[in-house]
Formats: sequence, C-alpha cells, structure tokens
Amino acid sequence: MPGVRGRTARELGETLDVHVKLADWRYPRPRMIRSAGLSLSDPASGAMIAEIAHLETKQGGAVRTLTVKQLTVDASQLLTLAEKVDRWVAKLPPQTQAVDIDRLVIKAPAGDREVVFSPVRGRVDRDAAGRVRVQIIAQVAGQNAAESAIRLTLEPSAVSGSASATVTLDARGAALPAGLLAAAVPGLSTFGAAAQFKGAVQWTLDRPEPRCIIQGRVEHVDLASILPAGSPHSLRGAATVDLQELSWRGSRIERLAGTVHAEKGAISRSLVNTLAQNYKCGGADGVAAVDDPTMVALELLGVRFELDDNGLSFWGNFPAEAHLPTGCLAVSGSQPLLIQSPYDKWHVGVLVQTLAAPGVTWMPATSEAVDIAERLPLDRK
Repeated sequence: MPGVRGRTARELGETLDVHVKLADWRYPRPRMIRSAGLSLSDPASGAMIAEIAHLETKQGGAVRTLTVKQLTVDASQLLTLAEKVDRWVAKLPPQTQAVDIDRLVIKAPAGDREVVFSPVRGRVDRDAAGRVRVQIIAQVAGQNAAESAIRLTLEPSAVSGSASATVTLDARGAALPAGLLAAAVPGLSTFGAAAQFKGAVQWTLDRPEPRCIIQGRVEHVDLASILPAGSPHSLRGAATVDLQELSWRGSRIERLAGTVHAEKGAISRSLVNTLAQNYKCGGADGVAAVDDPTMVALELLGVRFELDDNGLSFWGNFPAEAHLPTGCLAVSGSQPLLIQSPYDKWHVGVLVQTLAAPGVTWMPATSEAVDIAERLPLDRK
C-alpha cells in the first residue's frame, strides 16, 4: 500500500514538524495499525531524532495502546523529541493512551555509548481541565528492577498563561551515564567518561532558550575533566559531586551550588599557587606527587561552593571527625594545603582568570577564556 504509506508519512510529518520515513504501514484488522521502519529526522538539518523498528496501535474500549518493539533515540535530540511528543499529544483525541516499549535505546551522538531501558511503560491522560500529562516508567536493562526505575513526566507549565511544557526526569533510583545525558542536561559533560548521575532533572521548554534545573549526585567524576580546555593547570583523581542545584538557561549557568569530595588525587603546583593568589586561600606547601614533581599530592579535597550572579563563594566541607582546621579545603602531607578565604562572593571574572591561561590584561583575551565566561552567570556587580 505505497499510496497509504506515503500519505501517512506526510500526515505524521506535518503533525510533528519532522521528516518521516516509513517502510510499512498496514491495517491487519479493524481498529489496529501495524508499521515498521519508522524514522523521524529534523527537516532542516537532516539529523536523526528517533527510529522505531515496529509499532502497533490497537484500540480497546476507552484506551488506545501503542506497542513498540524498539525505539532508538539520539541523546543529542532528547529535548527535540520531547517537543515533538508535546506537539503530538496535544492533538490526540480525549482518551487514555497506553504506551508499551519493549526496548528503548538512548545512544550517544558519536555512537560509542548507549543505555538500554527494558521494559518501558507509559500513559497519556488529561486532567479535568483537559490538559495533557504524560507519565513514563522505565527500567534500566540488566539492573535490579526494584532499584533501577526511572520516571519521566511531561506536562504543561504551571505558570499561568505559559505555553511551555515541563519535562521531569526522576532518576534517583538508577545510575545513568552522565556523558550520555550531557546533550540534554547542560553541565554533565564536564565530569568525564566514567561519571554516573543519580538525581532529578527538570526542563522547561521555553523558546528560544530552554531552562534546566538539576539536583543529585555525580560519582566517578574525573577531576581532570572539570578544568576547561586550554587551561594551563592540571588535576588528577576521582571525585564525588553532590549538586544541591545546577540551573541553566540556554547555555549559561544561573546557579551552581553543592559539594565536591575526593581522596588520593593530585593538583598542579600552578593551580595551587593561582588559587592562593587569586582567592587568598593559601595554606601549607604540600608534598610533591610521587610520579610528577610539578604536581602536589592531594590527600583529601572537601569543598562546598555556590556560584550565581552574586559571584563565587566556597567553604571547607569536612566532617568534625576528620579533625581538620576549620575552613580546610584540601590536604597534602597531612597539612591543610588550601584554607577557605575570609572573603566570599568573588566576581566571576576571578574564576575565569584562575582557570584560563594568563594574559596581559586583567581578563585573558583568549577563545578559551571567552568560552568559560559565556557559560558563567552574568555577575550583577
């Protein structure tokens, strides 16, 4: 039925504002549709958004059920897909829609990593006012079902008169690769390839710049990845970062607050000296790392931090049983290597100075420095 297939692909494309390819589309019996080889791509760029291997739609009483054999999504297109789903469900008839997906695959843009969810169960309902609410529960394949469930909801914004949808990911019970989420969760790309995220993420799909709020824990963080590209400094070791809040609008941080803890790492002498000079937080000299005299052994790191439009503040964050001086930030050779500054709310320009290669002016005029500054809050001072 090539005529029906072509017409259906065009109708789907117009509904979702995507380019649709459809290998097969059949009506095996009344109130049932089966399709295969369904792909959705961006009509402007041609970027693949999602691929569906087999889809069956069946009407049963007041509920319509969509059964998917496998859905594959490019991680970099997750927010785009959410916008398309929001557009699609808004046009659905006022009845409950059940969604059963045998296997959902989220792939990294480079195709080198993926996370698989199986099974995935969803439901599309409307509230008393007729507003759509989508709820999805998915299990991470290969993990304990009781501990690995994630929940995803899509609903209209709570702000009166706003047309923006809100998408919430609750992954407090499942560890997800931070790098795989990075395209849709700004900030998670800076934690390294092994980093795992547990927590909650909420997106408000404002145009032209979506807003994102993240809360949770990132484990197996590569300290080296925290430093921006082109930084003259070095860090080594694994850390745990607890995010009280990481909020973004577009590509710029609005607020970053939380803690970072690490043991048995190393920090370049240049970074120690720059921190001590720029933030007045110097302590003991520390001891050289065994394998590199330019690095200082970092026995312990414990910092609480807050960055917003008031500037950057940070404090020592070790428990009392550690028996360290108040305000200790880092330990080397059993001595405080860095101690919190008596000042707070440092201008974000000082952070750019600290992380980027030095220049002849107060603010380094390099592409690396500009890239750092463009991601930081706009300082109100």
